[in-house]
Amino acid sequence: MGRECLDILKNLDIPPDTANPNADPREDPAKIIEALDKHFKPLRNTVYERYKFNTCEQAQGEKIETYVARLRKLISTCDYGELKDEMLRDRIVLGIRDNKVRTRLLKKKNLTLQDALDECKTNETTSRQIKVIENGETVNYTSNGETVNYTSKGTTHRGPPNFGEETFPRSPRGLGAGASRKPKAAGSCFACGRSDHFAKDDRCPARGRKCSNCGMLNHFRAVCRGKRGQEVKKSGSTCNSVEGETDPGTDHYVFSMGGQAQKRAGTIDVKIGGVGVAGILIDSGATCNIISKGTWESLKGQRVEVRDQRKGGRNLYAYGSNKPLPTLGTFKAEVVCLSNAAATEAEVVVMDGPGRNLLSKETAEKLGGAASWPSADGSSKQPPGRSDGRGA
Repeated sequence: MGRECLDILKNLDIPPDTANPNADPREDPAKIIEALDKHFKPLRNTVYERYKFNTCEQAQGEKIETYVARLRKLISTCDYGELKDEMLRDRIVLGIRDNKVRTRLLKKKNLTLQDALDECKTNETTSRQIKVIENGETVNYTSNGETVNYTSKGTTHRGPPNFGEETFPRSPRGLGAGASRKPKAAGSCFACGRSDHFAKDDRCPARGRKCSNCGMLNHFRAVCRGKRGQEVKKSGSTCNSVEGETDPGTDHYVFSMGGQAQKRAGTIDVKIGGVGVAGILIDSGATCNIISKGTWESLKGQRVEVRDQRKGGRNLYAYGSNKPLPTLGTFKAEVVCLSNAAATEAEVVVMDGPGRNLLSKETAEKLGGAASWPSADGSSKQPPGRSDGRGA
């Protein structure tokens, strides 16, 4: 006991023990503690304590567990005795912020404290889940008995579901896949060079016209990207290179087929969404990143991290053809070049079938993924920041 406490004890009036009136009460520890408790503990006003309890309401954003904990602390000084649980139940019903839950509680017969707690907790959990689902923030699904979390609106997720499942946002009624997206900044038609339309527009003067440079249909010599006399194999070919333009339909067109692109392009090893993809083909004529269905299935099996996964959204056309190539959809993911650790976020189109994995010109330039790669005309092009192959 400290000096200050001893001074207080000397001045306290400690009544003697009635059973032993001759004993000095200041030598009895129990008497000393009782006297000090009465001195230091303020007098408790039960009416005021009950007022504080009966006016305690749930705060904005306060969880029900936190609110109930505050009520239990307040009711401990109210001296309700056997009525403690009933009074706590009543305060929860009257003090919660959700009027719909209060209505359900008031309709229940023989409502107990535990019933009120269970109803409030269930409503709180359900409301949070509904908000998450409506905002598209997090969705739980089960794959091979394992629960996995993924996000569908701008946040990272693991283990994406297959394209076309109900977890993906649908296009507005009456619009085709990808038509709900806003078009990017206007560009020029790659078929004729004019800026008042896009290549699929019926107004394009190049529709049905043969290029005098490469002999292909539907574009002029001035915008031709092929070599003179270039021919396209019509059977047994594999899509290797994609060229596109920015138009409301987000269409892309295949310019190189079969082994032609393989001869004029390099390959690098990358990671897509944290999963390695070896020997992805770089083509400076491509504006769209492509992976095959087999690669996509492999990435999913390794729990690739992707976002903005959508069914459809990109139409790919073989050069000179009006029939779109089959695609499953698109997603966005971080692409990392394994040779220099450069990284960028890129959109990837998934083909509905086999094919060569492609890296677009834009993505390759951001990665600086190879010492050089051939351009569409066969000339060598240095990555950004390099002029001699030795780095900046």
